Amino acid sequence: MNKDIVFVDTNIYIAEKYFAPNNRILALRNLAGSGIINVVSTIITDKEVLKHFKDDVTAAWNDVTNNHRSLICFDTVRPFFKKSTKKDLLKMCDAIFNDFQQKAQVYSIGFKYCSDEETIFQKYFKGEKPFNEGKKKHEFPDAFVLQMLEQYCQRNGLKNIVVLSADKDMTSYES
Repeated sequence: MNKDIVFVDTNIYIAEKYFAPNNRILALRNLAGSGIINVVSTIITDKEVLKHFKDDVTAAWNDVTNNHRSLICFDTVRPFFKKSTKKDLLKMCDAIFNDFQQKAQVYSIGFKYCSDEETIFQKYFKGEKPFNEGKKKHEFPDAFVLQMLEQYCQRNGLKNIVVLSADKDMTSYES
């Protein structure tokens, strides 16, 4: 039996609140860790997810420390804020992300699978997917991700990858 190969787009991580307990991201991690599915990512997606995760955790930290100082006066909360820094938070984000990648046995597709810039720019100028909607310049990472997934399939004899995304241009893309 062939395992499904699953790619999770950045917007799904964000919608699921990254690695929150009992969310669908961790359910995928458990399925992959049990050998039921294989999870692939791209170096671009990995960097995007980690950047958004760190930005959101930092924003929450800033919100508490700047706007909710009254919470810090509680004896149970104060020690955490006194001994922790933003740098500690960012290290924690790295550790959580790396733990997920390791437990899910994520294979991260590298830049060697992204070698046809000309095709991406042709799609950009023609307004083809993933450049159909919204701010076109922000779709360049998606265009490279899709090319990486496509070339990964071609080079490894795969017929498809299950793409989990809320981005219409990405989900309706046909190779």
